[in-house]
Amino acid sequence: MSTISVFDPPQTEITAHPSCFYIMKTLLVLTCMVVVAACTSVHTSNPSLDNTWKEWKSRHEKQYSKEQEIYRRMVWEDNLSRIEKHNREYEEGKHSFTMGLNQFTDMTTNEFRLWMRGKNPYMTWEKNRQ
Repeated sequence: MSTISVFDPPQTEITAHPSCFYIMKTLLVLTCMVVVAACTSVHTSNPSLDNTWKEWKSRHEKQYSKEQEIYRRMVWEDNLSRIEKHNREYEEGKHSFTMGLNQFTDMTTNEFRLWMRGKNPYMTWEKNRQ
């Protein structure tokens, strides 16, 4: 006579049909494509800032590939918006200092941290794009 312990795992094996994995992979790829499309279409550069962007690039001797230009402009505009908001709040007495454009305005916070650690955030960006 054999006994079954309540601690023994079940003896059945659950398997999925191979087409389930194909469907899951397809859904994952489609989801990623939708997210990327949404992210890239959400932000368009503000044409009224074109001259300020060109002057800033010239002052800080910035040159980008065509792909990187779009991304860097987006980051720069986001940072400019943050700077302007902060300075409005400064005028309202909410802060004790003002902010301004500098050579790092085209970097995200994480990219700036890389730069502070001696790494080139522009090279990291290029590697991640490939």
